[in-house]
Amino acid sequence: MIRTILTATGLSAMVMLAGCVTVNETYTGVGNESKRDYLKYASSETPVLVRAVNSPFSEGALQTAATAARHAKDAVNVGTVEFTEDDTAAGQPHFRVVMVYDPAVNVSAYDVCKADSVPPIAVRSPGELRIHSVFCSRDEPLAGTIVAGPAPKSLDDAAYEKLVQMAFTNMFPTNDPEGPNEGRFRTTL
Repeated sequence: MIRTILTATGLSAMVMLAGCVTVNETYTGVGNESKRDYLKYASSETPVLVRAVNSPFSEGALQTAATAARHAKDAVNVGTVEFTEDDTAAGQPHFRVVMVYDPAVNVSAYDVCKADSVPPIAVRSPGELRIHSVFCSRDEPLAGTIVAGPAPKSLDDAAYEKLVQMAFTNMFPTNDPEGPNEGRFRTTL
């Protein structure tokens, strides 16, 4: 009887967690207020560049970055920040958000900042998409996050929008203005 109850409880928990998105901050040593200040500076005159590396979507890296840039705008609550995939539209391309899709577990924030020139190996997991996003100044990580959730079927899938928005919301949080959010998890269903 107890075994049946435990099995039913375990199955219920698995069903509830199927489809959830997890978010974890990448430690950079930069406090939340400073992250927002760097972003304000980078976007003061022009949009901030977004790069996509190892895109799993058939549309390719440029369209993946363009879609991410559209979704990011709604997720960041830092003034009037704009994002773009267009190198020529970004007046300060050394400030950029690099998004690596399905990176190996040992890929660091520093590796992500270099990924647009030296892409890391992609490690795909069936049914899941992981995105390691880092806001960089040249090769220096300023803010970062790793999101994981159900693999979207396309760039137009609401699941992709949710992953991108959670990544950018966590990268530039408006809470805890005096320090970083190191190691905090946030899960949504």
